Amino acid sequence: MKEIHVEDMRCIHCQEKIQKALKLNRIAGKVILETKTVEVEDGEAEKAVEAIRNAGYTPSL
Repeated sequence: MKEIHVEDMRCIHCQEKIQKALKLNRIAGKVILETKTVEVEDGEAEKAVEAIRNAGYTPSL
């Protein structure tokens, strides 16, 4: 599993928006608001970073 940090994920709305972006891109992932992280499979990390960025957030691996 890869952990993507999303420092600008601040609320439940942000969490839901990121989860929706992952789902639209057919990426299975766990969005954790408390730690401001997204967990995805290793092979999906780059695709997930792009989806999160396109949703308006600033992800980093």
